[in-house]
Amino acid sequence: MEGIRRGYHVLTFEGPGQGDVIRVRHIPFRPDRENVIRPGVGSAAGRPDVEEDRIIFPPVHHDIQLASIR
Repeated sequence: MEGIRRGYHVLTFEGPGQGDVIRVRHIPFRPDRENVIRPGVGSAAGRPDVEEDRIIFPPVHHDIQLASIR
């Protein structure tokens, strides 16, 4: 895993309407994605071993278009 060798760390989570959240818990998609993404990113940013200004949100999903993180 080249990313690990280079020191990359990844936080992933399934929000409403995605993966097991929709299939198992039956929680549908919600349009206010900032209220889904902000707590996830905030939990990482609040850690002492995370440099908040180095957190990125790559456009791998439609969330990048729907959420403003700050």
